[in-house]
Amino acid sequence: AAQGSGMNEPAAAVPETRYAETDGLSIAYQVFGSGTQDLIVLPPIFSHVEANWQYEPYAHMLRRLGERFRVIIFDKRGQGLSDRFEGAPSLEQRMDDLQAVMAAAGSTRAVMFASSEAGPMAALFTATYPARVDKLILYASMARFTRAPDYPHRPTLDRMLAIVAQTWGTPQSGPLFAPGRADDVPWCEAIARYERLSASPSAIRRVLIANDLIDVRAVLPQIRRQTLIIHRRDDRTVTCANGRYLADHVPDAVYLELPGADHLAPEGDSGAIVDAIVRFGAAEAVRAPEQHAERWLATELFIDIAGPTELAARTGDREW
Repeated sequence: AAQGSGMNEPAAAVPETRYAETDGLSIAYQVFGSGTQDLIVLPPIFSHVEANWQYEPYAHMLRRLGERFRVIIFDKRGQGLSDRFEGAPSLEQRMDDLQAVMAAAGSTRAVMFASSEAGPMAALFTATYPARVDKLILYASMARFTRAPDYPHRPTLDRMLAIVAQTWGTPQSGPLFAPGRADDVPWCEAIARYERLSASPSAIRRVLIANDLIDVRAVLPQIRRQTLIIHRRDDRTVTCANGRYLADHVPDAVYLELPGADHLAPEGDSGAIVDAIVRFGAAEAVRAPEQHAERWLATELFIDIAGPTELAARTGDREW
C-alpha cells in the first residue's frame, strides 16, 4: 500500500499461523504475547490473521495487548485462512471453532474480547461455558444483528445486503467503518483489499443472511462473568444504542462510552480501548455483584421413541 495508508508491513515478526481441527475443518489461529493471562480476540464480520499484521494500526493494537496478555486470534470458518465451506456458520458452530482453538492453544480460561458481530457469539459462549471465560469485553457490538419491531437499533437485512452489494471489496467500504479515514485514498484501497482477502461478496451475503437469526437478548441476563461494554458515541455502523442496550441487560456490566465515530477499534483513539481492556483484565472486582434470581441457561432434550409400549414389553422394566 502507498505511504501513509497505515497498511504497510510492520517491522516486527508476524506470529506463526497454526491450525485447529473441528468438524473436519481447519481453523487458522495465532498465539503471541508475553502475558500470563489469556486474551482471545474474537473476529468481527471479516478477518484475516496474517493480513492483520499488514494493517499497522491493528498490528500496533495487537502488539500492545501482547505486552499484557497471551493473545490468541483466529479466523472463523469460511474466512481468512480458515477453511471455506458451503453456507455460513451458526453461533453454535462458531462456539465449536472457539473451543477447538482454545484446546489447540492450551487455553482453559480466557478474557474474551469480541468486536461487533462477534459480540453475540461471545455472549452466548459466556452464558453456556462460564468456566471457560474469565471476563467478557464487548466492543461496538449488539444483542440482535438486524432490526426487529422491538429492537430498532439496527438496519434491516435488506439494507445491509444492499450496502454489501454496492461497496464490498471496493474503496467505498472503508469510510463506512472508519469515517475519519474517508479522505485517505490509499487506506480505503488497502481496506478494500483486506476485505477481498477475508471473504468474497457472496460469502459475506451468506453471513448476513445467516446473521438475521442472531438474537441473544434472552441470554444476556444469564451472563455470570464480569462484563465490560465499550462503544464509541458516534459510531454509525453499530450505533451506541446497541451498547447501551447490552449494558442495561447484562447483570453488573460496566459501560464505557468513548468519543469518536470510527467503528474499527484500531482507528481513532485506539489507545483508550487498549487501556480499558488492560485495566479491566487486571481488576479483581470492578463492582460488587448485585443479587439476581437463580436463573441459568440450560438445554432441554425431549426424545420421542417409536412404539414405546411394545419396546417396554419386549425388554422388561429394568432394561427399559
